[in-house]
Amino acid sequence: MRIFSVPQNYNKANNVSFGWFVDDNARDAVYDAVKVEGTDPDTQRIYTSWAKSIEKCDFFEVYTDKESGKVKGRFDKEFVKENTKDDATYAHRYISTSLKIVNMLKVLDDLRVFRNIRVIANYI
Repeated sequence: MRIFSVPQNYNKANNVSFGWFVDDNARDAVYDAVKVEGTDPDTQRIYTSWAKSIEKCDFFEVYTDKESGKVKGRFDKEFVKENTKDDATYAHRYISTSLKIVNMLKVLDDLRVFRNIRVIANYI
């Protein structure tokens, strides 16, 4: 059996944050939406993990709309382009169908709503 050495810079992430919460208002609004009064701590951890998964996702961003003041979301243009151009594989069909459903239900228009955050977190 042959064992290859592990490069020295392995697991040294650059921690390049693409933003994905563009402003502090967007971050606060999403984290406030997942704080549900009266839930047990385990369930609250699940809700908080949804917001954290949105924060760590590199192809989805949350921002505050300057005109309306609503907290909205959008998928990266490159992600949408690469995953909707070809429906040959099941993964591409699933992603393109999911994007159509999210747009049809207008989930991205207001991410201060608990249900919308749950939908996005499940698709991510």
